[in-house]
Amino acid sequence: MTMDAIGKFYELAEPIGVNLNYWMGYSVAAKFVESFEKHIKSSQWIRPQDQMPKDGEPVLITDVLGRQIVAWWRPTHDMWYSENYSWFPREVNYWMPIPEIV
Repeated sequence: MTMDAIGKFYELAEPIGVNLNYWMGYSVAAKFVESFEKHIKSSQWIRPQDQMPKDGEPVLITDVLGRQIVAWWRPTHDMWYSENYSWFPREVNYWMPIPEIV
């Protein structure tokens, strides 16, 4: 397990008062975090800090609240947009290309 995945999970859990070690015990919490890390690594989710999509390309994003929605990045405005919403860059945790349907 990498500390990045563990740290990120605890960072997300802390604001809502989740203490995995208390509620699940350390061994169960460690297995849960390991499973979470494997899921992130096996998915196509990309952190905006690592790479941004092309200007105006529709992608699937997940925001800090866990919502998933189709949006696009506008570097000239330094904002993410969708049909009815907009986000500041720090509010988007991950994005992924939308798979093509054949």
